[in-house]
Amino acid sequence: MSFLFNSKILKKEIALVEVLIPAHLDSSLTYLVPDNFLEKIILGGRVIVPLGRTKFCGGIVIKKYLGTADLKVKEILEVVDEKPILDLDTQLNFFFWVAKYYLCKIGEVLKLALPGSLKISSDTKIQVHKDFDGDCTGFSLEEEEMLKIISNSKIISLENLKKIYDKKKFHKTLQSLYEKKIVHIEEEIKKNYSPKILKKITVSSGYRNKDSINKIILELEKFPKQQDIILTYLTEIHKNQNGDFFIEKSKLQGENFSLSSLKTLLRKEILEEKLFMVPRFSFQEKNLRSEPLLSEEQKICYKKIIEELKVYDIVLLHGVTGSGKTEILIKLIFQILKNDKQVLYLLPEIAITSQLVNRIRAFFGEKVLVYHSKFSSQERAEVWQNVINGEPKVIIGVRSSIFLPFKNLDLIIIDEEHDLSYKNSLNHPRYNGRDAALILAKKHKAKTILSSATPSIWSYYNAAIKKFGLVKIESRYGDAKFPEVELVNISYEKRLKKMNEEFSERLTTEIKNSLEKNEQTIIFQNKRGYAVYISCMGCSNVPTCINCAVTLTYYHARDYLKCNFCRYTINYSPVCNICKSHNIKNFGFGTEKIEESLQNIFPHAKIARMDSETTSSKKKLEKLLKNIENLNVDIIVGTQMIVKGFDFPKVTTIGIIQADHLLYMPDYSANERAFNTIYQLVGRGGRSNLKSKVIIQTCNTKNKILKAIKNNSYEDMYSEEIIERKKYDYPPFFRLIKISMMHKNIEYLKNASGILFEKLCSSIAFVKISPPTSPLIGKINQFFIHEIWIKISMGNDKRNITLCKSKISFAIKNMTINKEFNKCKIVLDVDA
Repeated sequence: MSFLFNSKILKKEIALVEVLIPAHLDSSLTYLVPDNFLEKIILGGRVIVPLGRTKFCGGIVIKKYLGTADLKVKEILEVVDEKPILDLDTQLNFFFWVAKYYLCKIGEVLKLALPGSLKISSDTKIQVHKDFDGDCTGFSLEEEEMLKIISNSKIISLENLKKIYDKKKFHKTLQSLYEKKIVHIEEEIKKNYSPKILKKITVSSGYRNKDSINKIILELEKFPKQQDIILTYLTEIHKNQNGDFFIEKSKLQGENFSLSSLKTLLRKEILEEKLFMVPRFSFQEKNLRSEPLLSEEQKICYKKIIEELKVYDIVLLHGVTGSGKTEILIKLIFQILKNDKQVLYLLPEIAITSQLVNRIRAFFGEKVLVYHSKFSSQERAEVWQNVINGEPKVIIGVRSSIFLPFKNLDLIIIDEEHDLSYKNSLNHPRYNGRDAALILAKKHKAKTILSSATPSIWSYYNAAIKKFGLVKIESRYGDAKFPEVELVNISYEKRLKKMNEEFSERLTTEIKNSLEKNEQTIIFQNKRGYAVYISCMGCSNVPTCINCAVTLTYYHARDYLKCNFCRYTINYSPVCNICKSHNIKNFGFGTEKIEESLQNIFPHAKIARMDSETTSSKKKLEKLLKNIENLNVDIIVGTQMIVKGFDFPKVTTIGIIQADHLLYMPDYSANERAFNTIYQLVGRGGRSNLKSKVIIQTCNTKNKILKAIKNNSYEDMYSEEIIERKKYDYPPFFRLIKISMMHKNIEYLKNASGILFEKLCSSIAFVKISPPTSPLIGKINQFFIHEIWIKISMGNDKRNITLCKSKISFAIKNMTINKEFNKCKIVLDVDA
């Protein structure tokens, strides 16, 4: 394809389309439809269009019409889809809501929503022009240098050329070479999605009777390798109870077979090869379970939910851990599926999907599909295609599942609704999957169940003011007992010298008791690595990250120091690089150190660690979970991950090494988060008839949050917190918007953030705006950070909130247009 595009001046009524492109764009773009594409264009389908001077990309057609305006527009290059991949009525409407509410661009939402394999992009390729004679007379030094790189590579991508020729005049030099016809530039379209193809072998139709096949076997006696293939084929065919004559080609390949012999049989037309398009997901389960039998309390709860859903669109299911909420939700799914509708079952983390998927698939089999980021792009694209066809009736997924093209969604279940993982806090746009799911349900006229043992204060408050329905389960399933919680003062234990490394005497005793009974233990420490940081005792030097304002964490197994934000690493040295002292000391401890300490104290125990270092892939996590379920692990050492709704019936001892690290954080929601984490962790115990014990190590046994946990009282925590939130203007009484500004120059950042603060104060009078401040970690990836917080009362008219958001967007747009400050990176976080 050529480097430049032909444009047409519109002077008569012609066919135009609006195309939404998954890029940093806040509106659709207009393109001309050539006559040969008029019949092929479909709304919601993809087309390939030129973007800018040199790029091609795929976009979604959202409107087609006749236009007469004098506009310079480019033509559509190709039509990709015969069927829509996007629902324009409900799905696109939902995308626009996300963009408007979370103050981001619609192109960014589309980019986030579409699986990578459904996006189409171009790759710029550069090579020496076929007519160039090699004469470099009059070339600049830059042109000669760039031409040499291109010549040596024969053909090179624009991205790789930039990496090799990393100079300021890059674009000017390349443009000069192109204009002189020294180099040729073209775009290679990348269409990523392709269906999964399976090669199968069958015997040719003329040989499918008994006499013919016997004759072939006799004829092949002189060719034993070919005969082996035929005999293996017949053996495999005999296994096919459905009378299918096809078997997978892979069964006739490998070390036991000759590839050349197989090719010979294909060439002789004794065997035939055919290609089959197969689904990437298959689940064979013939003996599906019927509807779950509920206990009396579960039946009462189920009936209450049905009644509440008649009154409310959203119902909060508040049930203590181990109360059997999942069985109630499964029964609800059965009712929805009787009407041939779809259910979206949202989970906060990929980590907990495997256990739940197995439980739900035992009831619904192939009606269940899973969707999350650990799947390949091709797998996610296939789920997308299945959902738009209305095929899977139950979709289990994480927050990104809300962007799927549902056709007849009737119920959304948001499990562990309190979990912070529903918030996309690291990437843009920073949406909340739980909150957005409520709007998705509204647009589909569907109902929503919020389920948690520790509801978010936001959800519980909405239930308290009768905005949501509320159903409670206050006892565990099967009369299982809630674990006994004991608070241990480690300051006192240290004075009495009763600590064994990081473990109090009480915790060590309980672990020992569990080991003797062949029961399991969970030890929680919400820090990874071996030591939080190391320090030289000679000169007090502490190794810190060169990119972020944090100390480096020491990982003993890999013998390096690593930044947990940007992943910068350096080798560990027992010698201080400043004063050359050998007196290096570790401070703080993470899961790696806890694991080592436990192995020292209990040398015969089988210990496993569950953190992001040991569960980096889906297979590693599934293997670990299987080992725990099969009782091949005695002690599980874990971070926050271990809190996520796992069901380990044999766990009878739970130890929390340092609860204070969760409690005393500079955040208005620190107490809520600490309660949720510890209470959920406590809930991992006592899930059978075995008696369980939880030891919480702390320096303050009188802390109100810890007392609420000990008393098994969510209401005690809620009543304390809701008063504080109202007193200091925090959610759910106020909406928070955080504006993060980032730049590599701190003085530049101070100036820019100060000017934006003044603009906001002068244009928005009815909200509270805090001056720019540096957060707890004020530098990440070489960028200094300043934050401006805006508080908007929930009592304000909705029009005022909308006006406030538009004023914020306008002020930021003015900042970015200004050449003096357009290099400052600005990120908006609504409901921070």
